[in-house]
Amino acid sequence: MWKGNMQKVMEWVPLAEMEDLPRFCKIIEGLQNKKKLKFKTTYKRTKDDVDIDYASEEEEAAQHAEDLGLKSGPGGDNLHAMILSRQQNRARASDNFLGMLAEKYGGAELEPPDIPADAFARKPKGKKAAGKRKKSAKGKKASKPRKKQKTKK
Repeated sequence: MWKGNMQKVMEWVPLAEMEDLPRFCKIIEGLQNKKKLKFKTTYKRTKDDVDIDYASEEEEAAQHAEDLGLKSGPGGDNLHAMILSRQQNRARASDNFLGMLAEKYGGAELEPPDIPADAFARKPKGKKAAGKRKKSAKGKKASKPRKKQKTKK
């Protein structure tokens, strides 16, 4: 995938630290000696230049948190508070919308209409329609006889 670029390998291996680099190099060199890996030149060129710097990522994360109005703190309490405040804002907006609809279309004191009980009773089934095919003895629909196709001579 990276054809021997050790910087990319170290970036993409989960939880890789600089202390893991010699172990990874030993594994890769062993596979190269067994002729299972073929990217010796890129590997040799990049293995000494590997630098995993998480400080720049921390600065970037702090900047994003500041943009969102979060204060850095343990436990993610600020994120939790932000999520709760957004949920409360949505609930208020929903209540406002429903209140506006009630105001416009008649208020909240409406009662359900009186519907007679027989409106929900089942209606008896009628006879089958005349144009349907009868079922055969096995429960399948009887097939229509096929017309012979005209063949050209």
